[in-house]
Amino acid sequence: MKKIALLLLVFELAGCSSQKRLETTVDAPFEIGPSFSQQWSAGREEGGSGVQLKISILTNAEDISFDAIYFRGRALGCKLIQEEDQSYLTTSYKTDVGDTEDFEGKKMRATFELGPDEAIIAFSKAMNKTKYVKVSEIKQKRAVLYKGRLKN
Repeated sequence: MKKIALLLLVFELAGCSSQKRLETTVDAPFEIGPSFSQQWSAGREEGGSGVQLKISILTNAEDISFDAIYFRGRALGCKLIQEEDQSYLTTSYKTDVGDTEDFEGKKMRATFELGPDEAIIAFSKAMNKTKYVKVSEIKQKRAVLYKGRLKN
């Protein structure tokens, strides 16, 4: 009997995972509008290149804390900005500096099976548990190529 109890205890402890449970929601407290990503390249080599992501937020999101965006295998910090009476959740990353995925980004992409035109927004509301919402159909805009300085 003790062996069975011990065996059950071992299986119960083995079943507990140290990994985070991901709580996804389709009922996000904000509405997502059209979203796009856009590659950019500086005019000078030392300026680098990268990608900018903008996700439009159509409803008031003042009481929501946006923690991160998981996009193309990267966990990225983000901020809510206001442009021309429109709110955007925005982030960017450089592609020429160690263009590799990070651990958290890989884990999220594997968990949610994200394509190159999809992202995950991690958010919380009023000190509650972190929730995740998936953004699909992110349009790829034409790349922006900034001009370098004129040569004398």
